[in-house]
Amino acid sequence: MALVLDCSVTVAWYFASEASTFTNQLLERVGIEPMVVPALWTLEFVSAIRNAERRRRIGAADRAQILEQAAQLAFEIDSTPVPIIEIDDTAQRFSLTPYDAVYLDLARRRRIPLATLDADLVRAAREAKLPVLTDATLFPEHHVAKRRPQSR
Repeated sequence: MALVLDCSVTVAWYFASEASTFTNQLLERVGIEPMVVPALWTLEFVSAIRNAERRRRIGAADRAQILEQAAQLAFEIDSTPVPIIEIDDTAQRFSLTPYDAVYLDLARRRRIPLATLDADLVRAAREAKLPVLTDATLFPEHHVAKRRPQSR
């Protein structure tokens, strides 16, 4: 089964403190089943790994090794441009960041499940009635807290 992978899942593959049975099972499926990420994923992934180095969770050699490994992942990178108004509409409608809205949009366009550890994306996918795969120990099916509107 094809999946859209959110960056939160893929980053967890490289940090034992973030890995789980759920994330490990997804990693085992890479190369066997189609895994799709938006072009934005590469920027998000590099940013997350650089932040890990900056916070001294990993060293420079680890960062280089992680990026080298990630570059070999058998992902389909979807580079379909999403109109700016559509990104904003999705972000506004589901109270998401524009970055998360791109993942939700990709899952909707492809009509495939979204795999994520991001609470806002789990909530939005469920609200949009999209299939979502997540770590059930973190996000039981009906117990995801609603996000409170942000005051401006």
